[in-house]
Amino acid sequence: MGDVEYRVKSGDTLEAIARRHSVSVEAIARLNGLSDVNRIHAGLVLKIPRASAKPGVSPPSEVRYRVLAGETLEQIARRHNVTVEAIRQANHIEDIHRISIGHRLIIPAVPSSGPKPAPAQASASSSPRKNESPTATIQDVWEITRDDGTFLFCLRPRPGEARKRRLTVKALYAEGIQWFEPLADNYRELLLVDANCQITGTKAYYAFKHFTWKQIVDFATVDRWSISFASGNAGDWKASAQGAAGYLIVNIDGTPYWADAIGQIPFAVDTFKDYVEDLGDVDKAIAQTIQTGMEYGDGSLIGATEDHSNAYDNFMILRGALWAAQNHTVVKKVSKGWRGESTSITVTYTPKDQSALMSPISVADLKKYGSWVKRK
Repeated sequence: MGDVEYRVKSGDTLEAIARRHSVSVEAIARLNGLSDVNRIHAGLVLKIPRASAKPGVSPPSEVRYRVLAGETLEQIARRHNVTVEAIRQANHIEDIHRISIGHRLIIPAVPSSGPKPAPAQASASSSPRKNESPTATIQDVWEITRDDGTFLFCLRPRPGEARKRRLTVKALYAEGIQWFEPLADNYRELLLVDANCQITGTKAYYAFKHFTWKQIVDFATVDRWSISFASGNAGDWKASAQGAAGYLIVNIDGTPYWADAIGQIPFAVDTFKDYVEDLGDVDKAIAQTIQTGMEYGDGSLIGATEDHSNAYDNFMILRGALWAAQNHTVVKKVSKGWRGESTSITVTYTPKDQSALMSPISVADLKKYGSWVKRK
């Protein structure tokens, strides 16, 4: 069976999450590419491997499953080897033909013995209504599409906002909405990404330019002159042929991002390296990288418009700087000569962990480095 998702809550530890799902810490860390099991934060979505039944070990009492577009309760039940009726009872579902995209279902544990699950019998209370197809329906979500209406992903509206909206990617961008930095302005929770976004040849797939995080890292770790990061130059990832190449939205390992958000990362990595070579201090280099990013907010070399806002751009610069700090070794060497002592600083790329690029900024890191917040 496939993996399930779990959103980290405040106070969670990886050990507690592993124990709750009857799997090992190592299994979760390996599946999610975590090198430091102590660096998880509230809001992070972890993939949890299915627990294997072992003698003397009880299976987990239940798991959570997020409904995808087009799914029926019967399909979900068959996939998890349980009955439709068991899921209906566990979730207090009145009509098994009306389930919502993005809704998290409780999937009861698979019985260790007994009859195999069978589709639920139709009844007066569960029969599909006329002209209704028994598939997942959209409730309390914003549906994001291509210009031609092809569905891409769903966002959860804030309380008090319109329960249902259908927005194109361009309209969403024009409103400044984002789904990848919970502490930044205009955040809406990402509920699901349509499976077709990962299937080559579909309209949904070609709505994005696709990358892996390794490809982002490969671009970001090339040494460049600072001037190259100005709009339209070689280091401008969102415009580069090696980068977004003009795409508004990109897909990185299955998750959508605004292209200009990812474009902040190469600038941040290179700028951090320059400052740590000059200052010899990692924390000061991170802080100065943020400051420089804010000063050249719109990417212009001359007459740049500064950006001291709580928008996602500054958060992504901080992501890049934190990743650079974790994945570069700083060595100070003191030499003695006839003129006295001199210090040289060498910064070497030593790949360790990609989690800082993949994870939103934590409250602690925002408090420590978010100088744009401190100005308010």
